[in-house]
Amino acid sequence: MNINALKANTTVIESLDGQALIVREDARHQVSWTGEAVALRDAALAKAGVITTVTNQAELEACVCAHVQVRIMRAEAERARKECKQPVLDFGRTIDGSAKDFVKPLAVEDERLSRLASDYEAVQAQQRRALEALRLADLADIERRKQEQLAQAQTIEEIDEIQERAGEEARAAAAPLQSVRAEGQVVREDWEITITDIWALAKASPACVRMEPCLTHIKAMLNAGAKLPGVEAKKVINSTVRVSRPAEPLRIS
Repeated sequence: MNINALKANTTVIESLDGQALIVREDARHQVSWTGEAVALRDAALAKAGVITTVTNQAELEACVCAHVQVRIMRAEAERARKECKQPVLDFGRTIDGSAKDFVKPLAVEDERLSRLASDYEAVQAQQRRALEALRLADLADIERRKQEQLAQAQTIEEIDEIQERAGEEARAAAAPLQSVRAEGQVVREDWEITITDIWALAKASPACVRMEPCLTHIKAMLNAGAKLPGVEAKKVINSTVRVSRPAEPLRIS
């Protein structure tokens, strides 16, 4: 690929004040952070690294100043990441949409043909169950008659004759219908599930239900003074910084 073609497939993502942060090379599928970006990051880290204690107001102000610089750099890096990635995401959605439209009629036929075969297999399975029930009933009837006849037998020869005849009748009883698969066909028995009462299910079998705590609602109830069973909570203090769009160009000294 010539240099002009390479440049045409290269995108530079800049900070809000125009400094290059990320270079995306589409032809090579490569992304790299610029020297300027690395310098800005390292400067923010250096400024933060000297803050080791906060014991007075001056140290607090220095800590907050360093915190702001770190937060600004993180925000710039995140914005650059999203801007760098967005065209790729948009292209991916275009590919997904095109593929979805292309296979839509195939998906309809896929489902229809699967349903036809599944309905046939359901009928065959019901037939097999019915024939098996009949076979078992025949065997039970053969056994009942054999026992009635044995109860009246007078000789060993008569007993042997009764048992042999009953055995032949049992062997002749209808065997269950065997399932025959078409080449390439895969048949699995599964469950079609509809949850009618999730709370009853959770009470009877907790492992069948996935539950997650809603922390926002829990915090709101705790703020209102509620005591929640199964919850241990204590107040903690978190210090952060609020960063608005910098009025001046991003410079970390």
